[in-house]
Amino acid sequence: MLVTGGARGIGLAITRALICHGAKVHVFDLAPGDGEELYQFHKVDVADSARVNAAVARLPARKSLLGNNAGRT
Repeated sequence: MLVTGGARGIGLAITRALICHGAKVHVFDLAPGDGEELYQFHKVDVADSARVNAAVARLPARKSLLGNNAGRT
């Protein structure tokens, strides 16, 4: 499972809920947040599509769920 913006705020709540249900979660975010030991953190700026594509290609296996939470105000 992959959660963008999953290291803080609502994204972290999504990440934690998935982990509580037994999921192995990869997080794309700009900086690690609380509970980093629970998930696989990847420093990725999702505003850069080339970096997102490269990061997805490096993931160990195809992901079955995407929590597209990252955003900018």
